[in-house]
Amino acid sequence: MDDLNFQKNGITKAEKEFAKLKITTEQRFIVEALSKALIQHIPISLLGMQGFLYRAVVDWQKVNKKNATEIALMSPEQRIKSVTQIFNFLKQQLIPVLINKKEKYKIDEAMQEVLKFYKKNFAYR
Repeated sequence: MDDLNFQKNGITKAEKEFAKLKITTEQRFIVEALSKALIQHIPISLLGMQGFLYRAVVDWQKVNKKNATEIALMSPEQRIKSVTQIFNFLKQQLIPVLINKKEKYKIDEAMQEVLKFYKKNFAYR
């Protein structure tokens, strides 16, 4: 995945947004854990990935008319569905700043790997 290249200004904007963010300790822990897993497959900064992931969570909240904290109260199957939706929003955030749009399949592959990580580490808690 190292050959994925992103527009630097898009990454910088996401980093700045996340740096200003106020979220709960548990939310920060999960965003950080998923971001760390994602950057193993998608070569952008941790802070940038956290910013993009947070934007995706906000989009999920708007569409579902729920607060992300409600995910913790869901069944494991509902959590997995919600995180899959969040990852779809995340792809929508990442693809516009991807320099070579033909490589967007690599983002899909990364999302699948990290969804497995989520299922193993968080979905059934």
